[in-house]
Amino acid sequence: MKKILWAVVGLVVVVAAALWWFVLRGDEPAEVDLATAVAQLDETTTTAGPDEATTTAAPEEVSDGAAAVEEVAVEEAEVELDGLAGVWTVDTTIGDFDFDQATGSFAGFRVEEELTFGATTAVGRTGDVSGRIELGTTALETAGITVDMTTITTNESLRDGPTRRALATGEFPTATFTLTEPVSLPAHAADGTAFSFEAVGDLTIKGATNRAVFALDAQLVGDVIAVVGSTEVRFEDYGVQAPSAPIVVSVEDHGIIELQLLFTR
Repeated sequence: MKKILWAVVGLVVVVAAALWWFVLRGDEPAEVDLATAVAQLDETTTTAGPDEATTTAAPEEVSDGAAAVEEVAVEEAEVELDGLAGVWTVDTTIGDFDFDQATGSFAGFRVEEELTFGATTAVGRTGDVSGRIELGTTALETAGITVDMTTITTNESLRDGPTRRALATGEFPTATFTLTEPVSLPAHAADGTAFSFEAVGDLTIKGATNRAVFALDAQLVGDVIAVVGSTEVRFEDYGVQAPSAPIVVSVEDHGIIELQLLFTR
């Protein structure tokens, strides 16, 4: 009788695991993408930048060699970016945060898992993001982003609790990123042309701070600056132990932090 009982229990576990994998397989939202973020912005937002940002002064002719050419290029950049200079803040009123098709600002993670019945990607996200950046005439001078870790949800509700416990959100409710090195921006940043750059700074998760480099793509869309990007982190660097479950064979020791941020002035 006991053998039959254990056989039934084992069968139930196997079936449940199989169903969980089939439910999870391929259900993760797509990775952040600048073209998608821009397309999702309100239809009334134009793709032209501020008038003052698209007005450039015609450079005088130069014939003094490479040094003179470089000087003119710098002057053009200052003119181009002058209209963007100032403080921009994360605007959470634009779009909506929906886990599958988020149209607003959000931050989250991606981690590869190997389950008993196959591989899947665990994705967590939250729309509770705040922060600001300061642009000068030629560069991104400062940036600070804060993420509410207590509201992270995943593509499987069974993961939500273990994920928050692994991140100790009760003790460390927020994660932050602070830019530590100014980032030079191209002159065309103000004319609505997409551009890429790297942001180096201090990333703090679960009370631990490490240097992080975010690979970012950005574009000015009307009066909004859309920024998307990601960085890879190792869990042990932040004192995070990946959650486990009976059907989880293994979880990678690293993951991807991704973000989509919409800034306005």
